[in-house]
Amino acid sequence: MVGVIPLQDNFDITPTPLIRWLDEVFSRVVTDFQGIAPNLLYALIYLVAGFLVAKFVSGTVVKVTRRMGLDEMAEDSPVGEFLPGRDPSQLLGQFATLYIYLLVGLLVMQELGVGRLAAAFNGAVEFLPTAIIAAVVVALGFWLADLVEERMSDSELGDGQVGALFGAAVQVFVYLIAIAVGFGALASSTGAGGIAFPIIQAFALGFAIALGLAVGWVSKDHLAGAVEGDTDE
Repeated sequence: MVGVIPLQDNFDITPTPLIRWLDEVFSRVVTDFQGIAPNLLYALIYLVAGFLVAKFVSGTVVKVTRRMGLDEMAEDSPVGEFLPGRDPSQLLGQFATLYIYLLVGLLVMQELGVGRLAAAFNGAVEFLPTAIIAAVVVALGFWLADLVEERMSDSELGDGQVGALFGAAVQVFVYLIAIAVGFGALASSTGAGGIAFPIIQAFALGFAIALGLAVGWVSKDHLAGAVEGDTDE
Protein backbone atom coordinates (compact mmCIF):
# COMPACT_ATOMS: atom_id res chain seq x y z
CA MET A 1 0.00 0.00 0.00
CA VAL A 2 1.47 3.30 -1.09
CA GLY A 3 1.34 6.05 1.54
CA VAL A 4 0.26 9.65 0.86
CA ILE A 5 3.16 12.06 0.72
CA PRO A 6 2.24 15.51 2.12
CA LEU A 7 2.77 18.28 -0.40
CA GLN A 8 4.23 20.66 2.15
CA ASP A 9 7.09 18.24 2.69
CA ASN A 10 8.06 18.39 -0.99
CA PHE A 11 7.17 21.97 -2.04
CA ASP A 12 8.30 25.16 -0.37
CA ILE A 13 6.03 27.91 -1.76
CA THR A 14 7.52 31.39 -1.33
CA PRO A 15 5.44 34.47 -2.24
CA THR A 16 6.73 36.64 -5.03
CA PRO A 17 7.33 40.39 -4.50
CA LEU A 18 4.13 41.16 -6.40
CA ILE A 19 2.07 38.92 -4.13
CA ARG A 20 3.64 40.46 -1.04
CA TRP A 21 2.92 43.98 -2.35
CA LEU A 22 -0.71 43.09 -3.15
CA ASP A 23 -1.11 41.54 0.27
CA GLU A 24 0.24 44.68 1.96
CA VAL A 25 -1.98 46.95 -0.11
CA PHE A 26 -5.05 44.84 0.58
CA SER A 27 -4.30 44.72 4.30
CA ARG A 28 -3.80 48.50 4.39
CA VAL A 29 -7.06 49.11 2.52
CA VAL A 30 -8.99 46.82 4.85
CA THR A 31 -7.46 48.48 7.91
CA ASP A 32 -8.16 52.00 6.63
CA PHE A 33 -11.70 51.08 5.67
CA GLN A 34 -12.36 49.64 9.10
CA GLY A 35 -11.16 52.89 10.61
CA ILE A 36 -13.21 55.16 8.35
CA ALA A 37 -16.32 52.98 8.00
CA PRO A 38 -18.15 54.62 10.95
CA ASN A 39 -17.42 58.06 9.53
CA LEU A 40 -18.73 57.02 6.12
CA LEU A 41 -21.86 55.64 7.73
CA TYR A 42 -22.47 58.87 9.65
CA ALA A 43 -21.82 60.91 6.50
CA LEU A 44 -24.37 58.84 4.59
CA ILE A 45 -26.91 59.34 7.38
CA TYR A 46 -26.28 63.09 7.28
CA LEU A 47 -26.83 63.18 3.52
CA VAL A 48 -30.10 61.25 3.63
CA ALA A 49 -31.45 63.20 6.61
CA GLY A 50 -30.36 66.50 5.08
CA PHE A 51 -32.09 65.73 1.80
CA LEU A 52 -35.36 64.94 3.58
CA VAL A 53 -35.15 67.99 5.84
CA ALA A 54 -34.34 70.26 2.89
CA LYS A 55 -37.39 69.07 0.97
CA PHE A 56 -39.64 69.60 3.98
CA VAL A 57 -38.27 73.06 4.83
CA SER A 58 -38.37 74.21 1.21
CA GLY A 59 -42.02 73.22 0.85
CA THR A 60 -42.90 74.88 4.15
CA VAL A 61 -41.18 78.14 3.18
CA VAL A 62 -42.97 78.24 -0.18
CA LYS A 63 -46.38 77.61 1.41
CA VAL A 64 -45.92 80.19 4.18
CA THR A 65 -44.63 82.94 1.88
CA ARG A 66 -47.44 82.34 -0.61
CA ARG A 67 -50.05 82.60 2.14
CA MET A 68 -48.47 85.89 3.18
CA GLY A 69 -49.03 87.20 -0.35
CA LEU A 70 -45.36 87.74 -1.08
CA ASP A 71 -45.71 86.87 -4.77
CA GLU A 72 -48.50 89.40 -5.28
CA MET A 73 -46.54 92.10 -3.46
CA ALA A 74 -43.48 91.45 -5.62
CA GLU A 75 -45.44 91.76 -8.86
CA ASP A 76 -46.35 95.37 -8.03
CA SER A 77 -42.81 96.37 -7.07
CA PRO A 78 -39.40 96.62 -8.79
CA VAL A 79 -38.59 93.19 -7.38
CA GLY A 80 -40.86 91.65 -10.01
CA GLU A 81 -38.71 93.23 -12.73
CA PHE A 82 -35.60 91.61 -11.28
CA LEU A 83 -37.28 88.17 -11.19
CA PRO A 84 -39.05 87.74 -14.53
CA GLY A 85 -41.07 84.54 -14.63
CA ARG A 86 -40.02 83.47 -11.11
CA ASP A 87 -41.95 83.67 -7.87
CA PRO A 88 -40.12 85.04 -4.81
CA SER A 89 -41.64 82.25 -2.72
CA GLN A 90 -39.98 79.60 -4.87
CA LEU A 91 -36.72 81.54 -4.78
CA LEU A 92 -36.78 81.66 -0.98
CA GLY A 93 -37.53 77.94 -0.92
CA GLN A 94 -34.49 77.31 -3.09
CA PHE A 95 -32.35 79.46 -0.80
CA ALA A 96 -33.56 77.43 2.19
CA THR A 97 -32.72 74.20 0.38
CA LEU A 98 -29.27 75.49 -0.54
CA TYR A 99 -28.58 76.57 3.03
CA ILE A 100 -29.50 73.16 4.44
CA TYR A 101 -27.36 71.45 1.80
CA LEU A 102 -24.43 73.65 2.83
CA LEU A 103 -24.97 72.72 6.48
CA VAL A 104 -25.08 69.04 5.57
CA GLY A 105 -21.95 69.42 3.46
CA LEU A 106 -20.19 71.07 6.39
CA LEU A 107 -21.16 68.20 8.70
CA VAL A 108 -20.04 65.61 6.15
CA MET A 109 -16.68 67.31 5.56
CA GLN A 110 -16.07 67.57 9.31
CA GLU A 111 -17.02 63.92 9.79
CA LEU A 112 -14.64 62.83 7.04
CA GLY A 113 -11.88 65.09 8.31
CA VAL A 114 -11.51 67.17 5.14
CA GLY A 115 -10.40 70.45 6.67
CA ARG A 116 -10.12 72.69 3.60
CA LEU A 117 -13.51 71.77 2.20
CA ALA A 118 -15.04 72.12 5.65
CA ALA A 119 -13.65 75.66 5.87
CA ALA A 120 -15.11 76.49 2.45
CA PHE A 121 -18.53 75.16 3.45
CA ASN A 122 -18.32 77.05 6.73
CA GLY A 123 -17.67 80.32 4.89
CA ALA A 124 -20.62 79.71 2.59
CA VAL A 125 -22.87 78.87 5.54
CA GLU A 126 -21.94 82.13 7.25
CA PHE A 127 -22.32 84.25 4.09
CA LEU A 128 -25.61 82.94 2.68
CA PRO A 129 -27.93 84.23 5.47
CA THR A 130 -26.34 87.67 5.20
CA ALA A 131 -26.85 87.66 1.44
CA ILE A 132 -30.51 86.69 1.84
CA ILE A 133 -31.09 89.40 4.46
CA ALA A 134 -29.39 91.99 2.24
CA ALA A 135 -31.55 90.99 -0.73
CA VAL A 136 -34.71 91.21 1.38
CA VAL A 137 -33.70 94.64 2.70
CA VAL A 138 -33.04 95.94 -0.81
CA ALA A 139 -36.33 94.51 -2.09
CA LEU A 140 -38.34 96.02 0.77
CA GLY A 141 -36.53 99.32 0.34
CA PHE A 142 -37.38 99.46 -3.35
CA TRP A 143 -41.00 98.62 -2.59
CA LEU A 144 -41.14 101.34 0.08
CA ALA A 145 -39.55 103.87 -2.28
CA ASP A 146 -42.16 103.21 -4.96
CA LEU A 147 -44.93 103.40 -2.36
CA VAL A 148 -43.70 106.77 -1.05
CA GLU A 149 -43.33 108.19 -4.56
CA GLU A 150 -46.83 107.02 -5.48
CA ARG A 151 -48.37 108.57 -2.37
CA MET A 152 -46.57 111.84 -2.96
CA SER A 153 -47.70 111.94 -6.59
CA ASP A 154 -51.32 111.50 -5.50
CA SER A 155 -51.09 114.30 -2.93
CA GLU A 156 -51.14 118.07 -3.44
CA LEU A 157 -47.38 118.16 -3.04
CA GLY A 158 -47.03 116.16 -6.25
CA ASP A 159 -48.58 118.88 -8.42
CA GLY A 160 -46.14 120.76 -10.61
CA GLN A 161 -42.51 120.24 -11.55
CA VAL A 162 -41.11 120.87 -8.09
CA GLY A 163 -43.46 118.37 -6.45
CA ALA A 164 -42.78 115.71 -9.09
CA LEU A 165 -39.04 116.29 -8.80
CA PHE A 166 -39.21 116.10 -5.02
CA GLY A 167 -41.15 112.84 -5.17
CA ALA A 168 -38.63 111.33 -7.58
CA ALA A 169 -35.78 112.55 -5.38
CA VAL A 170 -37.30 110.92 -2.30
CA GLN A 171 -37.76 107.70 -4.27
CA VAL A 172 -34.13 107.64 -5.37
CA PHE A 173 -33.00 108.55 -1.86
CA VAL A 174 -34.85 105.57 -0.39
CA TYR A 175 -33.31 103.43 -3.14
CA LEU A 176 -29.88 104.57 -1.99
CA ILE A 177 -30.66 103.84 1.65
CA ALA A 178 -31.82 100.30 0.79
CA ILE A 179 -28.75 99.66 -1.36
CA ALA A 180 -26.44 101.11 1.28
CA VAL A 181 -27.90 98.96 4.06
CA GLY A 182 -27.90 95.79 1.95
CA PHE A 183 -24.45 96.35 0.50
CA GLY A 184 -23.12 97.39 3.90
CA ALA A 185 -24.34 94.11 5.40
CA LEU A 186 -22.58 92.16 2.67
CA ALA A 187 -19.43 94.23 3.06
CA SER A 188 -19.28 93.70 6.82
CA SER A 189 -19.79 89.96 6.31
CA THR A 190 -16.99 89.68 3.76
CA GLY A 191 -14.65 92.11 5.49
CA ALA A 192 -14.85 94.68 2.68
CA GLY A 193 -16.55 97.35 4.75
CA GLY A 194 -13.55 99.66 4.52
CA ILE A 195 -13.99 99.81 0.74
CA ALA A 196 -17.76 99.65 0.52
CA PHE A 197 -18.78 102.52 2.77
CA PRO A 198 -16.58 105.21 1.11
CA ILE A 199 -18.05 104.21 -2.25
CA ILE A 200 -21.59 104.49 -0.87
CA GLN A 201 -20.82 107.84 0.75
CA ALA A 202 -19.33 109.22 -2.46
CA PHE A 203 -22.34 108.06 -4.46
CA ALA A 204 -24.76 109.60 -1.94
CA LEU A 205 -22.82 112.89 -1.93
CA GLY A 206 -22.91 113.05 -5.72
CA PHE A 207 -26.64 112.42 -5.70
CA ALA A 208 -27.21 115.14 -3.08
CA ILE A 209 -25.25 117.67 -5.16
CA ALA A 210 -27.15 116.75 -8.32
CA LEU A 211 -30.47 116.98 -6.47
CA GLY A 212 -29.60 120.40 -5.08
CA LEU A 213 -28.67 121.71 -8.52
CA ALA A 214 -31.87 120.33 -10.06
CA VAL A 215 -34.13 121.76 -7.37
CA GLY A 216 -32.35 125.11 -7.55
CA TRP A 217 -32.68 125.25 -11.33
CA VAL A 218 -36.42 124.48 -11.26
CA SER A 219 -36.99 126.86 -8.35
CA LYS A 220 -35.21 129.58 -10.32
CA ASP A 221 -37.74 129.24 -13.15
CA HIS A 222 -40.67 129.31 -10.72
CA LEU A 223 -39.25 132.34 -8.91
CA ALA A 224 -38.70 134.16 -12.19
CA GLY A 225 -42.28 133.41 -13.24
CA ALA A 226 -43.63 134.64 -9.92
CA VAL A 227 -41.62 137.87 -10.18
CA GLU A 228 -42.87 138.50 -13.72
CA GLY A 229 -46.46 137.91 -12.55
CA ASP A 230 -46.07 140.46 -9.77
CA THR A 231 -44.53 142.96 -12.20
CA ASP A 232 -47.44 142.61 -14.63
CA GLU A 233 -49.90 143.27 -11.84
